Order: sequence, then structure tokens, then C-alpha cells
Amino acid sequence: MSNQERIKEEETLSRREFLHAAGLVTATVGLGAGLGGVLTACGTAEQTTSTTAAPTTSSAPVTTGSTAAASSTTVSAAAETGREVKLGFVTPVTGPLAAFGVPDQYSVDRWKESAGDGIVLGDGRKHPIAFVVRDSQSDTNRAAQVAGDLVNSDKVGLLLAASTPDVVNPVADQAEALGTPGIFNDCPWQAFAGRGGKLDQEYKWTYLVFWGAEDEQAVYLDTWTQIANNKIVAGLWANDADGNVARPLWTQTLNRVLKTSAAWATRTMV
Repeated sequence: MSNQERIKEEETLSRREFLHAAGLVTATVGLGAGLGGVLTACGTAEQTTSTTAAPTTSSAPVTTGSTAAASSTTVSAAAETGREVKLGFVTPVTGPLAAFGVPDQYSVDRWKESAGDGIVLGDGRKHPIAFVVRDSQSDTNRAAQVAGDLVNSDKVGLLLAASTPDVVNPVADQAEALGTPGIFNDCPWQAFAGRGGKLDQEYKWTYLVFWGAEDEQAVYLDTWTQIANNKIVAGLWANDADGNVARPLWTQTLNRVLKTSAAWATRTMV
């Protein structure tokens, strides 16, 4: 069976299910909390009905069972149990990027607590949610491998990854190649969007929730004007996915600012 045929099978998420899952992840990736509100919105529906008996007249000062007061009844409609929905999460548990894996695991623990015994999705059924975590070992090739395994072997319906472009981008590429929805975090958007060779590259299956280099630059430029310094700016970027994106963006910004801003008039870039 081809990947596109597999997408059409029951095991894949419907569009509405995916949007519910997207809300779940957006509320928690990188934050570790906040899922409760999303789950409340997706929770079991309640139906409220009001019944009022016809009024009766009695000479007695106390009404008996012949007169019923208006009442409000709340009835909880139990959702039918649906199939298990698997979310596959790739994170650097070990290796040079392992420090990122610590809050990632915290987030997974909060997801599990919030999901509980299931979430009511777009089909009106309560689906058990399973989280399958795989270690990228801080290696891009390993990240791509385990992402493929999550889709092909574990049959996850949604791919997640966080913690630098070295983890996020290879997993996102696998999501696109395998036709699996993916939501990602903790990767500057320029590095994510530019993985196809240009920043305006369009993707069908993958989405990112994070800031970009322009936000980072705004913070640094504002901070530097508030701290006494020797008016010299130096740049050092790693030869990796992060650095290769940041280098030209920072160089362009610094050259522009140094030439046009009075606050930076005496600064030089080396």
C-alpha cells in the first residue's frame, strides 16, 4: 500500500481530529502546561433541559406533590469510545542537545496528565491518546530515522519534534515525505521554512510554532543600547542549521543598523 493510500485509511486523523490535536500541541509544546483549557473545550458535551409543571391553585398554605416547581436538569452525554490516537514525539534525550530534552520530557508528562483517559475529537468519540517518544540522540540522521519508524512501524497519526533545527527539520522532512501531519516547536521559523532552499517554500503537512531571527535581533539590539560597552560588535555562528541561517540575517541587520542608527554610529562590526 502506498503512503498516500495509507493516509486514507481509518488509522489516519480526519481533518477535524488533526485540528483538535494541533490545538493540544500548540498549547503545550515549549510551555509544558496550559492544555487543560484546550481539553475542556474538547470535553464531553452537556445537555441542559428545563421542565415546568402547569400552575395549580390550592387554599392550603403549603403546596403538595400536585404542584411541581420549575426545575433544571443537566444530563451528561457519555461519548462513545473511539480508536486510539498516537502522537509521535522526537526529542534529544541524549547527546550534545540533551539539555533540551529535559523540558521536552516535562511537557510530555503534562500532556499525559491532561489527556487522561482520552479526548473527545471531531467525530464526537472519546479517543485514548498515546504518546510515543523517541530519542534523536542529537543527530539529524537519527532524528529522520526514528521519525520514519514512528510513522511506518508505530503508526502514529501526528508527528511532533522540538529543540533546534537539527532535530526539527529532519522530522519535518519525513512528515512531508510520508504524508503525515506534523507540528513543531523551538526552531526559528527561518531555519524551518528555508529547509527547502527558500523562505517562501510551501509545505503541505508541516507547521511550526516559534519566533524568528527578527525577534531575537530586536531583543539583543535593545539590550546592547542599555549596557555600557566598547562599541564593538562581533559575530560568531556555528556551521550548523541554526548558524547558517542566522549568519546572513544577522550580518544584514547589523550592517544596516550600524549605518543608519545614531545610537550605533560609533560601532563597528568585526
